[in-house]
Amino acid sequence: MVNHNDDQRLDALFTALGDGTRRGIVAMLSDGRDHAVGDLAAPFRMTLPAVTKHLRVLEDAAVVTSEKRGRVRFCRLQPKILRPVMDWLEHHRRFWEQRFDELETYLEETDPEREPAAEPPPAVPPPPPTLGYDPFPDFLPGAPAKAGHPQPASAKSPRKTAAKTSRKSRSN
Repeated sequence: MVNHNDDQRLDALFTALGDGTRRGIVAMLSDGRDHAVGDLAAPFRMTLPAVTKHLRVLEDAAVVTSEKRGRVRFCRLQPKILRPVMDWLEHHRRFWEQRFDELETYLEETDPEREPAAEPPPAVPPPPPTLGYDPFPDFLPGAPAKAGHPQPASAKSPRKTAAKTSRKSRSN
């Protein structure tokens, strides 16, 4: 029997993860540390209010929590919330793996001249190189960041640095 609460929860999680910017934010937060909203916004070519809207979607799905410390808002990933997504993906991976195994057996039985596959493909293909992050990080608080994970930008905004450079060049 289908549990509609589980379906709604899964829908909310997939909606929250359905945008590349939000997946990038989740990847940045996957190191288990708190990150300032400004640091999370720095790698993206959008305004701070636009990034804040993305963070709100992640917060509404409970993927991210935030707290204000002084004048800075910090965000933290809630990795256990992603377990239903990982369980759903694993279920479907096993389903399709079984179907492909059955297809291979059928083809071997019906075409005796067909050569069996030299080696089976990996169970889960590696992410495409354009992702730039591990979509299934280890979620261990305090664990060192993995190679390829986006690192938070420095405290200086690239826009402010560009503006200073522009003013200096005009004054010369």
